[in-house]
Amino acid sequence: MATYIIQVIVIQVLFLAVYDFFLSKETFHGYNRWYLLGTPILSFVLPFVKISSLQQSVAQDFVMYFPETILTAQNNLSQESMSAVSSVDYLNLLYGIGVLFFAIVFCVKLYKIIRLIIQNEQIDKKFYKLIMLSKQSKAFSFFHFIFLGKNISEDKQEKIIQHELVHSRQKHSIDLLFFEFLRITMWFNPMIYIYQKRITLLHEYISDSEMVKTTDKQDYFNKLLSEAFQVENVSFVNQFQKQSLIKKRITMMKKNKSNPFKKAKYMLLLPMLASILVYTSCEKSQDIIEVPVQEKQTNMNVTEVDKLPTIMVEEVVLDYDSTADDANRYVPNEGDFGSIVQYFIHKNFKKELLNDESLNPSKGKIYALFTVDKTGVLKDVKVRAPSPSLKEETLRVINMLPSIEPAIKDGKPVGMTFTLPISFYGAGERLSTAKQVSQKVNTNPKDVPMNIVEELPIYPGCSGTKQEIMDCLNSSIKSFVLKDFDASMAQNLDLPSGRKKIYVVFRIDETGNITDVNARAPHPKLKAEAVRVASMLPKMQPARQRGKAVGIRYTLPISFSVK
Repeated sequence: MATYIIQVIVIQVLFLAVYDFFLSKETFHGYNRWYLLGTPILSFVLPFVKISSLQQSVAQDFVMYFPETILTAQNNLSQESMSAVSSVDYLNLLYGIGVLFFAIVFCVKLYKIIRLIIQNEQIDKKFYKLIMLSKQSKAFSFFHFIFLGKNISEDKQEKIIQHELVHSRQKHSIDLLFFEFLRITMWFNPMIYIYQKRITLLHEYISDSEMVKTTDKQDYFNKLLSEAFQVENVSFVNQFQKQSLIKKRITMMKKNKSNPFKKAKYMLLLPMLASILVYTSCEKSQDIIEVPVQEKQTNMNVTEVDKLPTIMVEEVVLDYDSTADDANRYVPNEGDFGSIVQYFIHKNFKKELLNDESLNPSKGKIYALFTVDKTGVLKDVKVRAPSPSLKEETLRVINMLPSIEPAIKDGKPVGMTFTLPISFYGAGERLSTAKQVSQKVNTNPKDVPMNIVEELPIYPGCSGTKQEIMDCLNSSIKSFVLKDFDASMAQNLDLPSGRKKIYVVFRIDETGNITDVNARAPHPKLKAEAVRVASMLPKMQPARQRGKAVGIRYTLPISFSVK
Protein backbone atom coordinates (compact mmCIF):
# COMPACT_ATOMS: atom_id res chain seq x y z
CA MET A 1 0.00 0.00 0.00
CA ALA A 2 2.84 2.40 0.84
CA THR A 3 4.35 1.77 -2.59
CA TYR A 4 1.01 2.47 -4.28
CA ILE A 5 0.53 5.76 -2.40
CA ILE A 6 4.03 6.92 -3.31
CA GLN A 7 3.39 6.06 -6.96
CA VAL A 8 0.11 8.03 -6.93
CA ILE A 9 1.80 11.11 -5.46
CA VAL A 10 4.75 10.95 -7.89
CA ILE A 11 2.39 10.64 -10.87
CA GLN A 12 0.36 13.62 -9.63
CA VAL A 13 3.57 15.66 -9.29
CA LEU A 14 4.37 14.90 -12.94
CA PHE A 15 0.88 15.81 -14.12
CA LEU A 16 0.91 19.09 -12.17
CA ALA A 17 4.38 19.94 -13.50
CA VAL A 18 3.11 19.60 -17.07
CA TYR A 19 0.10 21.77 -16.23
CA ASP A 20 2.07 24.52 -14.48
CA PHE A 21 4.88 24.76 -17.04
CA PHE A 22 3.00 24.21 -20.29
CA LEU A 23 -0.78 24.55 -19.95
CA SER A 24 -1.77 26.96 -17.16
CA LYS A 25 -0.91 30.11 -19.14
CA GLU A 26 -2.98 29.12 -22.16
CA THR A 27 -6.59 30.18 -22.67
CA PHE A 28 -7.85 26.65 -23.33
CA HIS A 29 -9.82 26.75 -20.10
CA GLY A 30 -12.23 23.96 -21.02
CA TYR A 31 -9.41 21.58 -21.89
CA ASN A 32 -7.53 22.56 -18.74
CA ARG A 33 -10.58 21.87 -16.62
CA TRP A 34 -10.82 18.31 -17.90
CA TYR A 35 -7.06 17.92 -17.49
CA LEU A 36 -7.24 18.90 -13.81
CA LEU A 37 -10.21 16.61 -13.23
CA GLY A 38 -8.94 13.65 -15.23
CA THR A 39 -5.30 13.42 -14.22
CA PRO A 40 -5.98 12.77 -10.50
CA ILE A 41 -8.19 9.85 -11.52
CA LEU A 42 -5.48 8.60 -13.89
CA SER A 43 -2.94 8.77 -11.07
CA PHE A 44 -5.04 6.33 -9.03
CA VAL A 45 -5.53 3.94 -11.95
CA LEU A 46 -2.10 3.87 -13.62
CA PRO A 47 -0.24 1.97 -10.84
CA PHE A 48 -2.61 -0.95 -11.45
CA VAL A 49 -2.02 -0.99 -15.22
CA LYS A 50 0.58 -3.61 -16.08
CA ILE A 51 1.79 -4.27 -19.61
CA SER A 52 2.63 -7.97 -19.62
CA SER A 53 5.38 -7.63 -22.22
CA LEU A 54 7.19 -5.17 -19.95
CA GLN A 55 6.80 -7.03 -16.69
CA GLN A 56 9.80 -8.75 -15.17
CA SER A 57 9.59 -12.50 -15.05
CA VAL A 58 9.67 -13.17 -11.33
CA ALA A 59 8.26 -15.85 -9.07
CA GLN A 60 4.82 -15.27 -7.65
CA ASP A 61 5.15 -12.91 -4.74
CA PHE A 62 3.20 -13.99 -1.71
CA VAL A 63 3.47 -15.74 1.62
CA MET A 64 1.74 -19.09 1.75
CA TYR A 65 0.29 -20.15 5.09
CA PHE A 66 -1.87 -23.23 4.91
CA PRO A 67 -5.19 -23.08 6.72
CA GLU A 68 -5.44 -24.60 10.14
CA THR A 69 -7.93 -27.15 11.47
CA ILE A 70 -9.15 -26.95 15.08
CA LEU A 71 -10.06 -30.11 17.00
CA THR A 72 -11.36 -30.33 20.59
CA ALA A 73 -11.27 -33.32 22.90
CA GLN A 74 -15.09 -33.50 22.75
CA ASN A 75 -14.89 -33.92 18.96
CA ASN A 76 -16.44 -30.48 18.53
CA LEU A 77 -14.69 -29.48 15.36
CA SER A 78 -14.34 -25.98 14.01
CA GLN A 79 -12.09 -23.98 11.76
CA GLU A 80 -9.96 -21.37 13.45
CA SER A 81 -10.18 -17.87 12.17
CA MET A 82 -7.49 -17.32 9.62
CA SER A 83 -7.25 -13.56 9.97
CA ALA A 84 -4.18 -12.47 11.93
CA VAL A 85 -4.71 -10.68 15.23
CA SER A 86 -1.89 -8.22 15.10
CA SER A 87 -0.71 -5.46 17.33
CA VAL A 88 -2.20 -2.01 16.87
CA ASP A 89 -1.39 -0.63 13.43
CA TYR A 90 -0.55 2.93 14.34
CA LEU A 91 -0.25 4.10 10.73
CA ASN A 92 -3.76 2.89 9.94
CA LEU A 93 -4.99 4.44 13.18
CA LEU A 94 -3.40 7.77 12.25
CA TYR A 95 -4.89 7.59 8.76
CA GLY A 96 -8.34 6.87 10.21
CA ILE A 97 -8.07 9.80 12.61
CA GLY A 98 -7.10 12.07 9.71
CA VAL A 99 -10.02 10.91 7.58
CA LEU A 100 -12.42 11.42 10.48
CA PHE A 101 -11.04 14.90 11.20
CA PHE A 102 -11.31 16.12 7.61
CA ALA A 103 -14.74 14.55 7.21
CA ILE A 104 -15.90 16.48 10.27
CA VAL A 105 -14.37 19.70 8.90
CA PHE A 106 -16.24 19.15 5.63
CA CYS A 107 -19.52 18.55 7.46
CA VAL A 108 -19.02 21.74 9.50
CA LYS A 109 -18.45 23.77 6.32
CA LEU A 110 -21.49 22.23 4.67
CA TYR A 111 -23.54 23.03 7.76
CA LYS A 112 -22.43 26.68 7.53
CA ILE A 113 -23.70 26.86 3.94
CA ILE A 114 -27.01 25.24 4.84
CA ARG A 115 -27.44 27.62 7.78
CA LEU A 116 -26.82 30.63 5.52
CA ILE A 117 -29.53 29.36 3.17
CA ILE A 118 -32.03 28.84 5.98
CA GLN A 119 -31.37 32.01 7.98
CA ASN A 120 -31.24 34.57 5.17
CA GLU A 121 -33.69 36.04 2.67
CA GLN A 122 -34.24 33.86 -0.40
CA ILE A 123 -35.29 35.18 -3.81
CA ASP A 124 -36.34 32.57 -6.36
CA LYS A 125 -35.16 33.24 -9.90
CA LYS A 126 -35.65 31.24 -13.08
CA PHE A 127 -32.23 29.53 -13.11
CA TYR A 128 -30.96 30.13 -9.59
CA LYS A 129 -31.88 31.01 -6.04
CA LEU A 130 -30.49 34.27 -4.67
CA ILE A 131 -29.57 34.32 -0.97
CA MET A 132 -29.27 37.87 0.39
CA LEU A 133 -26.81 37.99 3.28
CA SER A 134 -27.67 40.61 5.90
CA LYS A 135 -24.97 43.13 6.83
CA GLN A 136 -22.34 41.40 4.71
CA SER A 137 -20.40 42.05 1.52
CA LYS A 138 -19.73 38.43 0.58
CA ALA A 139 -20.33 37.12 -2.92
CA PHE A 140 -20.03 33.44 -3.81
CA SER A 141 -22.00 30.55 -5.27
CA PHE A 142 -22.69 26.90 -4.47
CA PHE A 143 -24.54 24.91 -7.13
CA HIS A 144 -27.66 26.97 -8.04
CA PHE A 145 -27.45 29.08 -4.86
CA ILE A 146 -25.88 32.52 -5.34
CA PHE A 147 -25.00 34.27 -2.08
CA LEU A 148 -24.85 38.06 -2.21
CA GLY A 149 -24.19 40.46 0.64
CA LYS A 150 -26.72 43.28 1.04
CA ASN A 151 -23.84 45.70 1.67
CA ILE A 152 -22.68 45.34 -1.95
CA SER A 153 -23.75 48.34 -4.00
CA GLU A 154 -26.63 47.69 -6.39
CA ASP A 155 -24.70 48.79 -9.49
CA LYS A 156 -22.27 45.90 -8.93
CA GLN A 157 -24.78 43.23 -7.96
CA GLU A 158 -25.96 42.41 -11.49
CA LYS A 159 -22.42 41.79 -12.81
CA ILE A 160 -21.59 39.65 -9.80
CA ILE A 161 -24.72 37.56 -10.33
CA GLN A 162 -23.86 37.08 -14.01
CA HIS A 163 -20.36 36.01 -13.00
CA GLU A 164 -21.63 33.51 -10.45
CA LEU A 165 -24.23 32.17 -12.90
CA VAL A 166 -21.35 30.93 -15.06
CA HIS A 167 -20.13 28.86 -12.10
CA SER A 168 -23.65 27.59 -11.53
CA ARG A 169 -24.38 26.65 -15.14
CA GLN A 170 -21.05 24.87 -15.62
CA LYS A 171 -21.43 22.88 -12.37
CA HIS A 172 -18.15 24.08 -10.90
CA SER A 173 -19.33 23.05 -7.44
CA ILE A 174 -19.10 19.39 -8.51
CA ASP A 175 -15.39 19.89 -9.31
CA LEU A 176 -14.75 21.40 -5.89
CA LEU A 177 -16.66 18.65 -4.08
CA PHE A 178 -14.64 16.06 -6.00
CA PHE A 179 -11.43 17.52 -4.60
CA GLU A 180 -13.00 17.81 -1.14
CA PHE A 181 -13.59 14.06 -1.29
CA LEU A 182 -9.95 13.52 -2.29
CA ARG A 183 -8.84 15.77 0.57
CA ILE A 184 -10.74 13.61 3.03
CA THR A 185 -9.48 10.26 1.72
CA MET A 186 -5.91 11.44 0.99
CA TRP A 187 -5.55 14.24 3.51
CA PHE A 188 -1.80 13.57 3.79
CA ASN A 189 -1.19 14.16 0.06
CA PRO A 190 -0.06 17.76 -0.62
CA MET A 191 -0.76 17.37 -4.35
CA ILE A 192 -4.52 17.27 -3.71
CA TYR A 193 -4.40 20.73 -2.12
CA ILE A 194 -2.41 22.07 -5.08
CA TYR A 195 -4.91 20.54 -7.50
CA GLN A 196 -7.76 22.23 -5.62
CA LYS A 197 -6.04 25.62 -5.82
CA ARG A 198 -5.46 25.19 -9.55
CA ILE A 199 -9.08 24.24 -10.28
CA THR A 200 -10.40 27.12 -8.15
CA LEU A 201 -8.33 29.64 -10.13
CA LEU A 202 -9.33 28.00 -13.41
CA HIS A 203 -13.01 28.37 -12.51
CA GLU A 204 -12.48 32.11 -12.18
CA TYR A 205 -10.68 32.20 -15.54
CA ILE A 206 -13.67 30.47 -17.13
CA SER A 207 -16.21 32.81 -15.56
CA ASP A 208 -14.13 35.91 -16.34
CA SER A 209 -13.71 34.86 -19.98
CA GLU A 210 -17.50 34.56 -20.31
CA MET A 211 -18.06 37.94 -18.67
CA VAL A 212 -15.66 39.91 -20.88
CA LYS A 213 -17.52 38.66 -23.97
CA THR A 214 -20.41 40.98 -23.05
CA THR A 215 -18.65 43.56 -20.85
CA ASP A 216 -15.88 46.05 -21.44
CA LYS A 217 -12.66 44.58 -20.03
CA GLN A 218 -11.50 47.77 -18.36
CA ASP A 219 -14.87 48.32 -16.72
CA TYR A 220 -14.82 44.74 -15.46
CA PHE A 221 -11.26 45.19 -14.09
CA ASN A 222 -12.36 48.29 -12.22
CA LYS A 223 -15.27 46.44 -10.63
CA LEU A 224 -12.90 43.72 -9.44
CA LEU A 225 -10.53 46.25 -7.89
CA SER A 226 -12.85 48.98 -6.69
CA GLU A 227 -14.56 47.25 -3.79
CA ALA A 228 -13.25 44.99 -1.05
CA PHE A 229 -15.47 41.94 -0.70
CA GLN A 230 -15.63 39.63 2.28
CA VAL A 231 -14.64 36.01 1.66
CA GLU A 232 -16.52 32.95 2.90
CA ASN A 233 -13.99 30.56 4.46
CA VAL A 234 -15.31 27.48 2.67
CA SER A 235 -13.06 25.68 0.19
CA PHE A 236 -15.82 24.24 -2.00
CA VAL A 237 -17.67 27.44 -2.96
CA ASN A 238 -16.78 29.79 -5.83
CA GLN A 239 -15.75 33.20 -4.45
CA PHE A 240 -16.38 36.26 -6.63
CA GLN A 241 -13.38 38.13 -5.31
CA LYS A 242 -10.43 36.52 -3.58
CA GLN A 243 -7.60 39.03 -3.27
CA SER A 244 -4.84 36.45 -3.79
CA LEU A 245 -6.30 35.58 -7.23
CA ILE A 246 -7.18 39.06 -8.56
CA LYS A 247 -3.78 39.76 -10.15
CA LYS A 248 -3.69 36.38 -11.90
CA ARG A 249 -7.26 36.79 -13.15
CA ILE A 250 -6.56 40.23 -14.64
CA THR A 251 -3.34 38.96 -16.24
CA MET A 252 -5.23 36.09 -17.87
CA MET A 253 -8.02 38.38 -19.13
CA LYS A 254 -5.42 40.64 -20.77
CA LYS A 255 -3.96 37.71 -22.71
CA ASN A 256 -4.90 37.19 -26.32
CA LYS A 257 -6.65 33.97 -27.19
CA SER A 258 -4.11 31.16 -27.50
CA ASN A 259 -3.18 29.89 -30.94
CA PRO A 260 -5.12 26.66 -31.65
CA PHE A 261 -1.85 24.96 -32.64
CA LYS A 262 -0.75 25.24 -29.01
CA LYS A 263 -3.27 22.53 -28.19
CA ALA A 264 -0.48 20.21 -29.32
CA LYS A 265 0.97 20.75 -25.84
CA TYR A 266 -1.58 18.26 -24.53
CA MET A 267 0.30 15.65 -26.56
CA LEU A 268 2.98 15.86 -23.86
CA LEU A 269 0.73 13.51 -21.95
CA LEU A 270 1.54 10.66 -24.32
CA PRO A 271 5.29 10.24 -23.61
CA MET A 272 4.65 10.84 -19.93
CA LEU A 273 1.94 8.17 -19.82
CA ALA A 274 4.22 5.78 -21.70
CA SER A 275 7.02 6.36 -19.17
CA ILE A 276 4.66 5.84 -16.24
CA LEU A 277 3.35 2.58 -17.73
CA VAL A 278 6.88 1.29 -18.31
CA TYR A 279 7.73 2.06 -14.68
CA THR A 280 4.58 0.58 -13.14
CA SER A 281 4.85 -2.54 -15.32
CA CYS A 282 8.50 -3.24 -14.50
CA GLU A 283 8.68 -2.01 -10.91
CA LYS A 284 8.35 -4.50 -8.10
CA SER A 285 7.98 -3.60 -4.45
CA GLN A 286 10.37 -4.69 -1.74
CA ASP A 287 7.79 -4.57 1.04
CA ILE A 288 8.19 -7.17 3.78
CA ILE A 289 5.18 -8.71 5.49
CA GLU A 290 5.55 -8.71 9.27
CA VAL A 291 4.05 -11.77 10.89
CA PRO A 292 2.37 -11.13 14.25
CA VAL A 293 3.48 -13.09 17.31
CA GLN A 294 0.59 -15.45 17.75
CA GLU A 295 -0.34 -19.04 17.10
CA LYS A 296 -2.98 -18.52 14.47
CA GLN A 297 -2.11 -19.33 10.89
CA THR A 298 -2.40 -16.38 8.55
CA ASN A 299 -4.02 -16.85 5.16
CA MET A 300 -2.61 -14.21 2.81
CA ASN A 301 -4.49 -13.27 -0.33
CA VAL A 302 -2.75 -14.74 -3.35
CA THR A 303 -3.47 -11.56 -5.32
CA GLU A 304 -1.01 -9.64 -3.12
CA VAL A 305 1.83 -9.91 -5.60
CA ASP A 306 3.78 -6.73 -4.83
CA LYS A 307 6.21 -8.53 -2.53
CA LEU A 308 9.27 -10.70 -2.94
CA PRO A 309 8.64 -14.40 -3.45
CA THR A 310 8.39 -15.86 0.03
CA ILE A 311 8.92 -19.36 1.40
CA MET A 312 7.88 -20.49 4.87
CA VAL A 313 10.62 -22.52 6.55
CA GLU A 314 9.26 -25.38 8.65
CA GLU A 315 8.89 -24.54 12.32
CA VAL A 316 11.85 -24.98 14.69
CA VAL A 317 11.12 -26.15 18.26
CA LEU A 318 13.53 -25.08 21.00
CA ASP A 319 13.39 -26.74 24.44
CA TYR A 320 15.30 -25.40 27.41
CA ASP A 321 15.89 -28.97 28.62
CA SER A 322 16.87 -30.26 25.17
CA THR A 323 19.35 -33.11 24.90
CA ALA A 324 21.81 -34.23 22.27
CA ASP A 325 19.17 -36.60 20.93
CA ASP A 326 16.78 -33.69 20.49
CA ALA A 327 19.33 -31.78 18.43
CA ASN A 328 19.58 -34.72 16.06
CA ARG A 329 15.97 -34.20 15.01
CA TYR A 330 17.27 -31.37 12.78
CA VAL A 331 19.69 -33.05 10.42
CA PRO A 332 20.33 -30.83 7.40
CA ASN A 333 19.60 -32.41 4.04
CA GLU A 334 22.12 -31.49 1.39
CA GLY A 335 20.68 -28.76 -0.83
CA ASP A 336 17.60 -28.28 1.41
CA PHE A 337 17.82 -24.66 2.54
CA GLY A 338 14.97 -25.03 5.02
CA SER A 339 16.55 -27.92 6.91
CA ILE A 340 19.92 -26.15 6.95
CA VAL A 341 18.35 -23.06 8.53
CA GLN A 342 16.53 -25.22 11.09
CA TYR A 343 19.72 -27.04 12.04
CA PHE A 344 21.68 -23.79 12.28
CA ILE A 345 19.10 -22.10 14.52
CA HIS A 346 18.76 -25.12 16.80
CA LYS A 347 22.53 -25.48 17.12
CA ASN A 348 23.44 -21.84 17.75
CA PHE A 349 20.50 -20.42 19.71
CA LYS A 350 21.37 -19.74 23.38
CA LYS A 351 18.69 -21.87 24.99
CA GLU A 352 19.47 -20.63 28.49
CA LEU A 353 17.59 -17.47 27.51
CA LEU A 354 14.42 -19.56 27.50
CA ASN A 355 14.65 -19.96 31.29
CA ASP A 356 13.43 -16.42 31.81
CA GLU A 357 10.79 -16.20 34.52
CA SER A 358 9.44 -13.00 32.97
CA LEU A 359 8.22 -14.98 29.96
CA ASN A 360 4.51 -15.51 30.34
CA PRO A 361 3.63 -18.10 29.33
CA SER A 362 6.88 -20.05 29.46
CA LYS A 363 6.11 -21.37 26.01
CA GLY A 364 5.58 -19.23 22.98
CA LYS A 365 6.68 -18.30 19.51
CA ILE A 366 9.20 -16.15 17.73
CA TYR A 367 8.64 -15.07 14.13
CA ALA A 368 11.52 -14.02 11.91
CA LEU A 369 11.56 -12.74 8.35
CA PHE A 370 14.64 -12.17 6.24
CA THR A 371 15.48 -11.58 2.62
CA VAL A 372 18.13 -13.20 0.48
CA ASP A 373 18.59 -10.80 -2.42
CA LYS A 374 19.57 -11.72 -5.97
CA THR A 375 23.27 -11.44 -5.07
CA GLY A 376 22.90 -13.89 -2.18
CA VAL A 377 23.21 -11.22 0.52
CA LEU A 378 21.05 -11.71 3.63
CA LYS A 379 19.33 -8.48 4.66
CA ASP A 380 16.17 -6.87 6.06
CA VAL A 381 15.98 -9.20 9.06
CA LYS A 382 12.80 -8.59 11.05
CA VAL A 383 11.94 -10.37 14.29
CA ARG A 384 8.96 -10.44 16.62
CA ALA A 385 9.53 -12.06 19.98
CA PRO A 386 7.92 -11.96 23.43
CA SER A 387 11.05 -10.43 25.02
CA PRO A 388 13.92 -8.14 23.92
CA SER A 389 16.52 -10.78 24.80
CA LEU A 390 14.90 -13.38 22.55
CA LYS A 391 14.57 -10.84 19.75
CA GLU A 392 18.26 -9.91 19.99
CA GLU A 393 19.32 -13.55 20.08
CA THR A 394 17.22 -14.41 17.04
CA LEU A 395 18.70 -11.47 15.14
CA ARG A 396 22.20 -12.57 16.15
CA VAL A 397 21.75 -16.16 15.01
CA ILE A 398 20.09 -15.31 11.70
CA ASN A 399 22.80 -12.78 10.87
CA MET A 400 25.35 -15.56 11.45
CA LEU A 401 23.89 -17.70 8.66
CA PRO A 402 26.57 -18.78 6.17
CA SER A 403 26.76 -17.44 2.62
CA ILE A 404 23.71 -18.29 0.57
CA GLU A 405 23.25 -18.87 -3.13
CA PRO A 406 20.31 -16.83 -4.46
CA ALA A 407 17.16 -18.39 -5.82
CA ILE A 408 16.99 -18.90 -9.58
CA LYS A 409 13.97 -18.14 -11.75
CA ASP A 410 14.09 -18.75 -15.51
CA GLY A 411 17.86 -18.94 -15.32
CA LYS A 412 18.23 -15.60 -13.53
CA PRO A 413 18.93 -14.93 -9.82
CA VAL A 414 15.99 -13.39 -7.93
CA GLY A 415 15.45 -12.14 -4.40
CA MET A 416 13.38 -14.20 -1.98
CA THR A 417 11.97 -13.57 1.47
CA PHE A 418 11.78 -16.33 4.09
CA THR A 419 9.52 -16.48 7.12
CA LEU A 420 10.73 -18.61 10.01
CA PRO A 421 8.49 -19.58 12.96
CA ILE A 422 10.31 -20.68 16.13
CA SER A 423 8.42 -22.32 19.00
CA PHE A 424 10.09 -22.47 22.40
CA TYR A 425 9.41 -24.17 25.72
CA GLY A 426 10.88 -22.96 29.01
CA ALA A 427 12.33 -25.16 31.74
CA GLY A 428 8.95 -25.66 33.43
CA GLU A 429 7.04 -26.32 30.23
CA ARG A 430 9.03 -28.99 28.44
CA LEU A 431 7.18 -30.73 25.64
CA SER A 432 6.64 -34.28 26.83
CA THR A 433 7.05 -35.76 23.39
CA ALA A 434 10.04 -33.71 22.26
CA LYS A 435 12.12 -36.82 21.50
CA GLN A 436 9.34 -38.16 19.33
CA VAL A 437 9.29 -35.26 16.88
CA SER A 438 9.26 -36.75 13.43
CA GLN A 439 12.08 -36.62 10.92
CA LYS A 440 11.49 -34.43 7.89
CA VAL A 441 9.52 -35.79 5.01
CA ASN A 442 11.77 -37.16 2.28
CA THR A 443 12.20 -34.34 -0.19
CA ASN A 444 12.53 -35.13 -3.86
CA PRO A 445 14.97 -32.65 -5.47
CA LYS A 446 12.53 -32.34 -8.39
CA ASP A 447 9.69 -31.17 -6.14
CA VAL A 448 8.51 -27.60 -6.74
CA PRO A 449 7.56 -25.30 -3.84
CA MET A 450 3.80 -24.96 -3.50
CA ASN A 451 3.86 -21.18 -3.78
CA ILE A 452 5.64 -20.99 -7.14
CA VAL A 453 4.31 -24.06 -8.95
CA GLU A 454 2.54 -23.06 -12.17
CA GLU A 455 -0.43 -25.46 -11.84
CA LEU A 456 -1.58 -26.55 -8.39
CA PRO A 457 -2.66 -30.10 -7.57
CA ILE A 458 -6.41 -30.47 -8.08
CA TYR A 459 -8.56 -32.14 -5.45
CA PRO A 460 -11.42 -34.24 -6.91
CA GLY A 461 -14.31 -31.94 -7.77
CA CYS A 462 -12.28 -28.70 -7.70
CA SER A 463 -11.99 -26.38 -10.70
CA GLY A 464 -11.64 -22.72 -11.62
CA THR A 465 -8.84 -20.19 -11.39
CA LYS A 466 -5.59 -20.88 -9.58
CA GLN A 467 -6.86 -19.11 -6.48
CA GLU A 468 -10.18 -20.98 -6.59
CA ILE A 469 -8.34 -24.30 -6.97
CA MET A 470 -6.11 -23.41 -4.00
CA ASP A 471 -9.11 -22.46 -1.84
CA CYS A 472 -10.95 -25.62 -2.86
CA LEU A 473 -7.88 -27.79 -2.18
CA ASN A 474 -7.42 -26.32 1.29
CA SER A 475 -11.09 -26.48 2.26
CA SER A 476 -11.48 -30.03 0.91
CA ILE A 477 -8.47 -31.34 2.84
CA LYS A 478 -9.73 -29.53 5.91
CA SER A 479 -13.21 -31.00 5.58
CA PHE A 480 -11.76 -34.48 5.11
CA VAL A 481 -9.72 -34.18 8.31
CA LEU A 482 -12.65 -32.72 10.26
CA LYS A 483 -14.77 -35.68 9.24
CA ASP A 484 -12.33 -38.54 9.86
CA PHE A 485 -9.99 -37.45 12.66
CA ASP A 486 -10.86 -39.12 15.97
CA ALA A 487 -10.47 -36.16 18.31
CA SER A 488 -12.04 -37.95 21.27
CA MET A 489 -8.82 -39.82 22.02
CA ALA A 490 -7.13 -36.62 23.21
CA GLN A 491 -9.19 -36.60 26.41
CA ASN A 492 -7.77 -39.98 27.48
CA LEU A 493 -4.06 -39.30 26.92
CA ASP A 494 -3.28 -37.39 30.14
CA LEU A 495 -2.20 -34.34 28.20
CA PRO A 496 -1.99 -31.05 30.11
CA SER A 497 -4.94 -28.77 29.46
CA GLY A 498 -4.65 -26.08 26.87
CA ARG A 499 -4.23 -25.71 23.15
CA LYS A 500 -2.07 -28.28 21.36
CA LYS A 501 -0.89 -28.70 17.81
CA ILE A 502 -0.20 -31.44 15.34
CA TYR A 503 1.77 -30.80 12.17
CA VAL A 504 1.17 -33.19 9.29
CA VAL A 505 3.49 -33.12 6.28
CA PHE A 506 3.01 -35.17 3.13
CA ARG A 507 3.86 -35.23 -0.55
CA ILE A 508 1.38 -35.10 -3.39
CA ASP A 509 3.61 -36.96 -5.82
CA GLU A 510 3.89 -36.89 -9.61
CA THR A 511 0.97 -39.31 -9.95
CA GLY A 512 -1.30 -37.39 -7.53
CA ASN A 513 -1.00 -39.97 -4.73
CA ILE A 514 -0.38 -39.06 -1.08
CA THR A 515 3.07 -40.32 -0.03
CA ASP A 516 5.73 -39.81 2.65
CA VAL A 517 3.18 -38.90 5.31
CA ASN A 518 4.69 -37.83 8.61
CA ALA A 519 3.55 -35.86 11.63
CA ARG A 520 4.73 -34.12 14.75
CA ALA A 521 2.34 -34.40 17.70
CA PRO A 522 2.36 -34.16 21.52
CA HIS A 523 1.51 -37.88 21.80
CA PRO A 524 2.33 -40.96 19.67
CA LYS A 525 -1.35 -41.92 19.35
CA LEU A 526 -2.23 -38.49 18.02
CA LYS A 527 0.66 -38.71 15.59
CA ALA A 528 -0.54 -42.11 14.38
CA GLU A 529 -4.10 -40.83 13.98
CA ALA A 530 -2.91 -37.80 11.99
CA VAL A 531 -0.83 -40.02 9.70
CA ARG A 532 -3.78 -42.42 9.28
CA VAL A 533 -6.21 -39.69 8.25
CA ALA A 534 -3.78 -37.92 5.90
CA SER A 535 -2.92 -41.23 4.21
CA MET A 536 -6.63 -41.73 3.41
CA LEU A 537 -6.83 -38.55 1.31
CA PRO A 538 -8.05 -39.32 -2.22
CA LYS A 539 -5.87 -39.32 -5.30
CA MET A 540 -5.59 -35.89 -6.94
CA GLN A 541 -4.47 -34.49 -10.24
CA PRO A 542 -0.75 -33.76 -9.72
CA ALA A 543 0.80 -30.33 -9.80
CA ARG A 544 2.44 -29.29 -13.05
CA GLN A 545 5.46 -27.16 -13.83
CA ARG A 546 6.16 -26.25 -17.46
CA GLY A 547 3.67 -28.87 -18.57
CA LYS A 548 5.21 -31.74 -16.59
CA ALA A 549 3.77 -33.43 -13.51
CA VAL A 550 5.79 -32.62 -10.38
CA GLY A 551 5.59 -33.45 -6.70
CA ILE A 552 4.88 -30.86 -4.04
CA ARG A 553 4.95 -30.93 -0.25
CA TYR A 554 1.89 -29.91 1.76
CA THR A 555 1.95 -28.92 5.44
CA LEU A 556 -1.28 -29.23 7.42
CA PRO A 557 -1.37 -27.77 10.96
CA ILE A 558 -4.06 -29.21 13.24
CA SER A 559 -5.00 -27.56 16.54
CA PHE A 560 -7.03 -29.08 19.34
CA SER A 561 -7.94 -28.13 22.88
CA VAL A 562 -7.57 -30.32 25.93
CA LYS A 563 -9.77 -29.36 28.87
